[in-house]
Amino acid sequence: MDQNGIPDLRNLFIANSLAFDDSLQMKYQTLPTIIQSFARCEPKHLKIQHQNLTFKELDFLTGHGNIETLRFKNVKIVDENGDPMPLEDIMAKVPKVYEFW
Repeated sequence: MDQNGIPDLRNLFIANSLAFDDSLQMKYQTLPTIIQSFARCEPKHLKIQHQNLTFKELDFLTGHGNIETLRFKNVKIVDENGDPMPLEDIMAKVPKVYEFW
């Protein structure tokens, strides 16, 4: 584990589903720290709760364009200036979504 108590994960390939809920810690920055160790991230099902992400981080998680189900709860996505991203820009990253919560 690193100094933040996060497991040492390297070269992970996320292929089908990624569900991340940090509601117990409420740190809001855990997922951005962990995705740095992902070699590839191509889930069809993405569920994220209680996190702050940049648009670049969202692009890494969804950029492959094959997300089918998307669930965000208490998620804030900001641009490079720290401004909230419009929902239209977020949804443009996930053209195959048929279920959005």
